[in-house]
Amino acid sequence: MKSINKPRGKSFTIKLLAIVLAAGSACARAENAKPLMKDFMGLNVHSKAFEPEPFVPVCRLVRDYHNLIWDIGKDPATPPRFPKGAAAEGDGWLDWDQMYGSWVKAGFRIDACVQWSMANMPPANWTDIPNQAFRYGKAFSDCFGSKGLGIVESTEIGNEPGSTYDDKTYKEIFKYMATGLRAGDPAMKIVTCATNIQGDRYSKPLAPFKAVADLFDVINVHQYALKTHWPTYDRSFPEDMTIKYVSVVQEVIDYRDRNLPGKQVWLTEFGYDASTKTPDPKGDFARWTDVKDPVQANYIVRSFLVFSSLDLDRAYLYYFNDEDEPAMHESSGIMRHMVPKPSFYAMRHLYKTLADYRFARAVRQEKGKLFLYDYVLGNDAKNHVFVAWSPTDALTGAEQMIDLPARPISAERMPMADGDAPAVPVDSYDGARMKVQIDGSPVYIHVRVP
Repeated sequence: MKSINKPRGKSFTIKLLAIVLAAGSACARAENAKPLMKDFMGLNVHSKAFEPEPFVPVCRLVRDYHNLIWDIGKDPATPPRFPKGAAAEGDGWLDWDQMYGSWVKAGFRIDACVQWSMANMPPANWTDIPNQAFRYGKAFSDCFGSKGLGIVESTEIGNEPGSTYDDKTYKEIFKYMATGLRAGDPAMKIVTCATNIQGDRYSKPLAPFKAVADLFDVINVHQYALKTHWPTYDRSFPEDMTIKYVSVVQEVIDYRDRNLPGKQVWLTEFGYDASTKTPDPKGDFARWTDVKDPVQANYIVRSFLVFSSLDLDRAYLYYFNDEDEPAMHESSGIMRHMVPKPSFYAMRHLYKTLADYRFARAVRQEKGKLFLYDYVLGNDAKNHVFVAWSPTDALTGAEQMIDLPARPISAERMPMADGDAPAVPVDSYDGARMKVQIDGSPVYIHVRVP
């Protein structure tokens, strides 16, 4: 969807919102416990534009838009010069070892999305796909994989080729580049491009990947909470079951379970635009809409929470920083001009609070009223954080009674500014329930079960 070169307990009755959420929310897969949140939460970044240190508090997983032309120029016949960039851009203009190395040193784990476009790498440029794609893949994993520099853990083959590359050409590039990646480093995770069931302008259909199942480890999906597309691109709250948001991710998970068991599923793009500016009334985005900063913070955190309830292995937020452009995907950062938005502080608090916890169960999922999720500390069945919020588009709410298995230690509401999170009183606990003001901003309730 973006330009290729532009950053962009007690016994509880569970009221299920819909079958799509029920499949992932009721419990974790018995054979594979849910990931810790620190191994689940990720952030989309972009090469030289990303400064790692400011973002250390929000996650440890980063996904980089790694442009293929920066390695080989526009001619796939050009051998890569790893860890340097393409000679055509000037010797030494980009040193992946130095750049990715600094990210790893800061504590980040890297997923490299090797991407190209019709504009800068048309299909005709590939004159010998089997050799050219294999050579690039092997050189990449030789250099950056576990047998080389050890700085890239996973590689995506293409970002959103969708309709820009026909299925046959993309499949051939995928096959040989994946074969090369496997040859260079069998330990590196290989990730598909963006997919969904049918395929569309931005995603490839899943079915053709069954024939090359031995060549990849992860199924990739992108999804945004769009109520409308062009010209407004209006986005809704994450629990809105009238839109295709969570449901599309669940469809991919269900397809995986039926056809590609054992593969992980990663959501590598989701997010919300929030700008302070008004679109040009005469421009392409004249009728484009965004959400306000506090709403972006709420929806981002609630998206991470809802997605963590699914049989999903990772979710990467789009985007790390923006320049406040009032256009599609151009104001999705958790920073604006490298100054934190409320969403930065909200995500920082989410990560700090739940990094070492994993989703355990959905205690309540009541449409339009209350979501209450239970997160457990590692494999420790005694330490819990219950997260409660109103699954609506309203910022205001009402007092509700929350069932809890023990007296809370403390509680706080999701912050939207620097400093301590606003404390929530816990003295109303009566031995079974606690009265809490519930609104669109999640409340975190810390409980230790005897």
